[in-house]
Amino acid sequence: MRRGSQGAETMESFGRYLVQQRELRGMSPGDVIRVTKLSPSAIEALENDRFDRLPGRTFVVGYLRAYAACVGLNPDEVVLRYEEHASRLPPPEDTGVPRLTLKGAAGPMPIRFVFLGAAVVLIALAAYLLFVVKAAG
Repeated sequence: MRRGSQGAETMESFGRYLVQQRELRGMSPGDVIRVTKLSPSAIEALENDRFDRLPGRTFVVGYLRAYAACVGLNPDEVVLRYEEHASRLPPPEDTGVPRLTLKGAAGPMPIRFVFLGAAVVLIALAAYLLFVVKAAG
């Protein structure tokens, strides 16, 4: 990443960099919201370095790409700048909110679903055979 041309303040605050770039182009937060269709809270979180208020890295990258395109920046460069900024941040704190996992999906299938599936297959087979017998005779 290029250093020096952006100044020390923008190196410290990624959100401030976004605000400066938007303001250089004479755009308001409302303009960005209208063009990108992102929520006001998402734009506010991006511009205030509150990435913890956004759904996750994949969404943040998508939001940044939309923001960059809206204000006339290269989306790839903005994402790279964000990645550098994010690498300097401490890991997120445990909020106490449990994360969704797929632990239950790998477990044994309840027996009622096995019987239900078998019943559906048998009914479909019976209907098919009945149709074939009627068509043949």
